[in-house]
Amino acid sequence: MYEKKINLVENTANVIVISYEDLLKTFGIQQFSSVGFYLKVGKSDQLEGWIFHISFRLRDIDLLARNLLPYLIRHNLSFQLPVNSDIHSMILNCHLGYSNLGKVLTIFPNRTSNLSILANELIEISTNLKGPAIPTDILLGNQVYTRYGSYESYEPKYITNPEGVKILDQETIPFKKYPWLSWPFKNPQKTTFIQKGEILNGKYFISEIIKPDAKGFVIKALFQKNLFTYKYCIIKEGKMGMAEDKYGREIGHRLIWQMDLHKKLQNFIPIPQVLDFFQEQSNSYLVFSYIKGITLGNLLYKLTAGNHWDDIAQKSRIHIIDIVLKSILIVKNLHKKNFVHRDLNAENFLINKENKVWIIDMELAYDLTLDYPNPPFEKGTEGYMSPEQESLAIPTFEQDIFSIGALMVKCFIQFEPSKFDLLDSKLLKNKFDFFCKDTFLVDLILSCFETESKNRPSLDKIQKSLEEFKTRTIKNNSTRKTNSLDRQFLGDIISQSISSLTTNGATSSDGIWNCSNSKNDNFVGNARYDRTIDLGLDKGISGVFYLLSKAKSIGFYIDLISDTIDKNVIFLEKYFNSQKNEIHSGLYSGKSGIALAISSLIEANIIPISEKNYQIIYDCFENIPTSMEMENGMAGYGISLLKCNSLLDKNFMAKNINYCIDFIINKQLPNGSWSLNSEHSKRKEILTGFNEGISGIAWFLINYMSFRPEDLIKDRIFLALDFLIKESKPYNGYKTWRISSKRNEIHDFNNGGYNILRPFIKAYSLSNEKKYKDVVEQILYSYPIHITTELFSQENGLAGLGEVYIEAWQAFKNEEWLTRAEWIAMLLSNTTYGKLQNSYWRQVNSNYLNVSLFNGNCGIIHFLLRMFSLNQISNYFSYS
Repeated sequence: MYEKKINLVENTANVIVISYEDLLKTFGIQQFSSVGFYLKVGKSDQLEGWIFHISFRLRDIDLLARNLLPYLIRHNLSFQLPVNSDIHSMILNCHLGYSNLGKVLTIFPNRTSNLSILANELIEISTNLKGPAIPTDILLGNQVYTRYGSYESYEPKYITNPEGVKILDQETIPFKKYPWLSWPFKNPQKTTFIQKGEILNGKYFISEIIKPDAKGFVIKALFQKNLFTYKYCIIKEGKMGMAEDKYGREIGHRLIWQMDLHKKLQNFIPIPQVLDFFQEQSNSYLVFSYIKGITLGNLLYKLTAGNHWDDIAQKSRIHIIDIVLKSILIVKNLHKKNFVHRDLNAENFLINKENKVWIIDMELAYDLTLDYPNPPFEKGTEGYMSPEQESLAIPTFEQDIFSIGALMVKCFIQFEPSKFDLLDSKLLKNKFDFFCKDTFLVDLILSCFETESKNRPSLDKIQKSLEEFKTRTIKNNSTRKTNSLDRQFLGDIISQSISSLTTNGATSSDGIWNCSNSKNDNFVGNARYDRTIDLGLDKGISGVFYLLSKAKSIGFYIDLISDTIDKNVIFLEKYFNSQKNEIHSGLYSGKSGIALAISSLIEANIIPISEKNYQIIYDCFENIPTSMEMENGMAGYGISLLKCNSLLDKNFMAKNINYCIDFIINKQLPNGSWSLNSEHSKRKEILTGFNEGISGIAWFLINYMSFRPEDLIKDRIFLALDFLIKESKPYNGYKTWRISSKRNEIHDFNNGGYNILRPFIKAYSLSNEKKYKDVVEQILYSYPIHITTELFSQENGLAGLGEVYIEAWQAFKNEEWLTRAEWIAMLLSNTTYGKLQNSYWRQVNSNYLNVSLFNGNCGIIHFLLRMFSLNQISNYFSYS
């Protein structure tokens, strides 16, 4: 009955991976370069300009060969396309990131190209193409999109503003034309991005974008039910060309299937009622009744508030158990109707204020009675899918049992199950035993992950076991079991994680460390495979070098990855020397960070003291930044100068550091603040934070005091910190700061707000003034004692907070902060993924090894190194 609606192809379709390299060679193109996931042909005679992107499906590859490639060759245009059809599919399904969605063919015009004529001709020859809309670009016609940007292959990419200053090429979503550019096309500008306030299908007023997902937005809308009544509804959008599988089925087909499912099941299980289905501008829309409530994931966040399970109020623990029991009852009733859900996770259960549970997002469900859809739609949620479901086996009830086990990991172990290797039962039990003292519950969860699906427990057994767990929870409101930090185990974790820095996607095919291309992550709900190569300290090669230098300096063995280190040293030298005039001078992502990395490698005897290496360091410090902040301004540049001091000529050092100090002191306002340019608003404002505000500038000045004590500098430091104290505002029982004088957002754990405390800790050591200690401790006490979160990084996570705890312990001699840092070290030691010899930490929305210092594995290892050695290495921002 559904075949006519969805027009399914046979599941015996023979799909072959096509090499686009072979495709190029059939046209006589032998010269091309490999750039990540792409093949690049030719080279434009300019470094930036208008870029054309063409979006098309896998089945349209013959049109590329017949029409587009001959045109590009004939007009001698540089272009790039995916390596093969697998990468093509990843681009279409957003596995390479939202900013790359739909960018199958990229064309780089020459300086003399007539853009208007070129656009019209491309539009004409792409008439029969279809594909997903490109969110960073403006639509010119058919499947041809454009934006102005850099032609460079690697991050960071820059363009030049009218003043001749290089600025980051920011792929904004939706498209926004740089104000100094004229519009060179005759075609009108067309946006494909729906927004709040628009009306769909002539009657649905968009009041809120609930989830801006690449496959399609989830929208809250208002519609007129009758003459006197307006009601809210939920609209699930399916964007044209998204989630296309090898059988030609797209997201629209899934919505039609979901509509039929809801009509069948809405009288038997609690699911939203279907109200409407329509298509508009080639996109599909399924309209549901609105249920006022929150997802189970959001409920867990609210009830746990970052606390470990045993520190949560008993009432909240009971509430969570009850919700899980209600969820299991819904799944039981679904199974009675002979359906498998296939996407059970914490975001697919809604809870209303009466604590009624609803199940949502049925698009992957499978009808065992009709064996439909055949083949099943792919795939599911990372961490919640059984091995059988991942391998596209015929759906069974046992696949949902695996997902329920994963749901219990989320609820009771308090991490997304994708953080762990669920198939390694021995290691998994050790980890879960650390987080959960109830061995019966741990054994229940582990039994759901049996590789032999028939050995997984029934829903009745899970239900009974959870009822018993609830009884034990009511009877025993005991405190968390005591754990102590095992330094030998910690050392093993560090060694293993260092050895893993060349595995699990951490390097490119030629052994160069790569990093996440994290633009617009919030639009992507599926696995990300897009990677980029970056030289910076924050997320690139320099950060890895810095970490390895510190590890070696305290005795850790790094020779197992020496070949990769050598390859990356050569790459950094080559790329730096060819692009040094294009790279800014900042610390986080610029040349100051590269200088710090090279200096650290020399000090650790990883690379030799040589004229070549000295020259790189001096080249890095050639240009002083014009801004003052820590991130990429004078403060960060100055920190790098201080840390590289031993390798610099005294006169060079004095000249550059004095310039920074004098400039910053002269720009300080009488009240102790500085007026700074915000990266977000591009206007002068008072910024309080560490990366781009007063705290970071004060940090530089206070480190300068360790290099050359001066009373004037000390007075200016205290003036700045006293200003921050006056500006702090009450929030949830403690005082914190607004990020900016022009914005209401505050510094908190989730945005790395603990970093603002660093200069206060150091100021206490300098002055012994209790007020600075009080500022720090009232905020640190506001964090849960046994903080439990999936945010692990230095930038905004446990590793960064842990380092602040260490510094507070060192300065204040308060054992509380060391104890808290030890808890974080134990938590991180028990959340690694993979075998002991190949273990790493999975970051949010990532199933590969992210090596980055600020938001990846190197930052976590750096914290663990400090815990292991305590006083042997300092924070990477510290001079001493």
